Order: sequence, then C-alpha cells, then structure tokens
Amino acid sequence: MNATLYELLEVDKTASLAAIKTAFRKKARKHHPDLNRSSPESAARFRIFHNAYSVLSNQKSRREYDSYLATSIVFSASSRSAPIRTQGTSRMMLQDGEETLTTAVDHLNYLLWEIDDLIRQTQKPSSMFQNKAAEKEITEILVRIDDQILKLAGFPDYFYKARRIDEPRENGSFSRGTMHGHQPFVNTEDYFYNIRRRANEFFDRVRLVDITKPMTNSGQCLLDSILEIHNYGVRILSHIRRSNMDDTADIANR
Repeated sequence: MNATLYELLEVDKTASLAAIKTAFRKKARKHHPDLNRSSPESAARFRIFHNAYSVLSNQKSRREYDSYLATSIVFSASSRSAPIRTQGTSRMMLQDGEETLTTAVDHLNYLLWEIDDLIRQTQKPSSMFQNKAAEKEITEILVRIDDQILKLAGFPDYFYKARRIDEPRENGSFSRGTMHGHQPFVNTEDYFYNIRRRANEFFDRVRLVDITKPMTNSGQCLLDSILEIHNYGVRILSHIRRSNMDDTADIANR
C-alpha cells in the first residue's frame, strides 16, 4: 500500500471530484471499523483512506499536494532519488496488518526522507538553510513529530529531562543553548538527526494497535497525529522547494 494519496484511492491524478468521492465511498464501505468488528487494521485503513479523501477533495490542499508530488524526491518521476520510495520502513516481513502499518508510518518516514534531502543539498554543513524562515518551518515540523508522535509513543529524548532544561522550541535558538551552558543541539540539522534516530526506533518497534488506540479523551490516536503532521509537512515542503526553484531561476536570469 506504499503509495501516493491518489494511488491509495486507486484514482488517476486527473480524477474529478466525483470520481474521488466514489473511490472513497467504495473504500469506506469495505474498511469501515463498524463493519469489521472494530479491528485495528480496519480502523487504520479507514483513517488512511479518509485522510487521502480529505486532502484530494479540497481544491487548495489538492493543489498543494500536487505541487509537493512534482518536487518530491520520493514520488517525483523525474527525481534521481525516486527509487527511495521502494525502501519504505525497515520491516523485513509483512504479516497480517503489517502492510497497513507500513503504509501508515511511511507517511512519516517519507516526510523525513524529504527533509534529509534538503539537508544534503546544502553546501554549508553548519547551516541547514540559508533562508531562516524555511529553517523555522522545518524546525516546527520536527517539533511536532517530537511532541505529538515520538514522546507519546515512548521515544523521548532524555537529554532535556535529565538536565531539566528547556526544549528546542522554548529555547528559540539551537546555537544559544541554555542559561546553564548546555547546547543539546547545535542547529536544526543536529535536531533532525536526533529525530531520525528515534523515529527509526519507533518504526522498528511500533505495532498496529499502538497507533490506533485512543491517546486522549477526544479519541485522537497516533495515526491521526501522523496523518496531520504529514499533511502539514507536505504544505511546508512544497512551499520551500518551490521557493528554492524560484530563487535558482532568478539567479540564472541575472
């Protein structure tokens, strides 16, 4: 099931809104939890399909998603890195429910691949982006992954707790450290690789039931957070890559 949102719903990229609605209803009838004894796999599949429908049925979010696909290292047909899409998470065998689980967590995994590619493109290893606004946006994605997924799933960074110091967002600056002189992360790049390490542990150990069980009184589960952060990240990465392309074009025309 590792696929674009279009492929998840089994529709073409040029599909009409009516076709997208029809495809989602077909999936919903088959995978709705109420029709499948509330199984974790059905709950996950339904959420995944509903998220795909929510994005593609909205004109603005669909336009942003299409822009993301056009510049993505994972999904762009023209990208030299496109084969990375076949790697997915590091699970060796797909047992019952494993395909659904892999599809769910790959929403997060592919987002991290995209950020990793942005890091590799930089010519100055001491700074992830020349554009501070872009760096701030990427940091926000990482903080959301940290707060809303990794910590809740039991994969926190114990550096802060052990030293009773502020976290990245509260510091406001990675290089400044804290009043006690601690510098847990030098920059956004350093923070990213910390997130990536813990995310890999999460991918290797998580079970389907772990991401579908309610985490709050509202019924929110880890899969909901994964999908929400994926959608947020898609918007941000699309904007950053398009801005980089525009900057490159401006320089070439000078």
